[in-house]
Amino acid sequence: MREMPQGVELPPRTGGAGGGKVYLVLDGFHLGGASLRQVERLIADFRQLGVRKVAPCHCTSDRAMRIFAEKYGEDFIRGGVGCVITISRRTSCQLVQPSSGEGRAE
Repeated sequence: MREMPQGVELPPRTGGAGGGKVYLVLDGFHLGGASLRQVERLIADFRQLGVRKVAPCHCTSDRAMRIFAEKYGEDFIRGGVGCVITISRRTSCQLVQPSSGEGRAE
């Protein structure tokens, strides 16, 4: 695994390790105790790696989620238990929330 700031890791076969672009990072970012500066630094690092979309989930913190949502806009996906994300060549990302059962293209 390639160690990222704040303990976020990218597998060595991702574009982040090989110099290419990373389409989506989906994980719990463990930012509960992180400062605003630390969260913004992680976002800047993701941008530098070419991370197009983010789907933070468990252990990210509500505050960090809001910051990611603000900085990534339409490329932010609220992940979590029961959330299904389908990625294909035709539809870049399909998000289905368990409560509604309807998807929306991301």
